Amino acid sequence: MHTLNHPTGGKSDRFNDPGRALFYDKHQYGLTALAVISGAAGLMLAYTTGPVPFLVLLVMSLLGLTYNLSILPGFLLAGRYRRLRDVPGSKTFLIALAWGTVTTLFPFLSVTGTLQIGTVLVFLWATGLVFVRTAFFDTLDMQGDRIVGKETIPVLLGEKPTLRLLKQVLLLVLAGMLLSTLLGLVGSVGYVLTVCPLFLAGVLRAYEKDLMIPGVRLEFLLETHFLVAGAAALLWSSLV
Repeated sequence: MHTLNHPTGGKSDRFNDPGRALFYDKHQYGLTALAVISGAAGLMLAYTTGPVPFLVLLVMSLLGLTYNLSILPGFLLAGRYRRLRDVPGSKTFLIALAWGTVTTLFPFLSVTGTLQIGTVLVFLWATGLVFVRTAFFDTLDMQGDRIVGKETIPVLLGEKPTLRLLKQVLLLVLAGMLLSTLLGLVGSVGYVLTVCPLFLAGVLRAYEKDLMIPGVRLEFLLETHFLVAGAAALLWSSLV
C-alpha cells in the first residue's frame, strides 16, 4: 500500500530524499505490479482464513487505495477535505493503525475469529510504536512537506512540540505494557518488549542532542526496533 500510494503522494520526496524519488520513478511499473500482486495475494490468503480477517484486510485495502483519491465533490467543504490525505495528520494515524492491525489484530482474528483484551492492549502497544516512528520520519521531512503543502503533525505543531509528544507516547506505551504484564493481561514476554519504547526514546534523545544526524544510520536505527521486538519475543519464548 505504501508503494501504490507513493507515485501520487510522494512529491515531497523530491526535496526530502531525491535518491528515493528517482528510484521510484525509474522502477515505477515494476514496483506497482509487485504491489498489486502482493495485495491480491494477501486478500486471497485472508479469504482462506475466514470472513472476518478477509473483511478487515479488504476494508484496510480500500482505505489505502482511496487515500490519495478525491472522494467528495468539490462543492463540499470548499474542496479542502476531498481526500483522506487532505485531513491534517491523517497519514501518521492511518499508517499506525494499519501496522497495528496487520501485526496484532489480524493474526489473532485469523486463528480465533474473536478478540481478547490482551490482544487489544498489544495492538495499542504496536500502534503507539509505529505512530512514533512515522511521526519522527515526518519530523525529518518537514522541509519538503512544507514546500508541497503537506499538513503533517510536525508541520502543524513544530519540531520541538512534536518530539515532546512522541516522548509522552513512548512513556504511555512503556507504562501500558508494564502494567498489562503485571496484571496478567499479556504474557511475561511483555517485560522484554519494554525494550522497544526505551530503544526508540534513546534514538529520539540522540537526535535532540545532535549526536545523530538525519541519514541512513538514523533511519536504520528507527526501523530496527521492529527487529528488536521480534528477536526479543523469539528469545524469550525459547527460554521460558
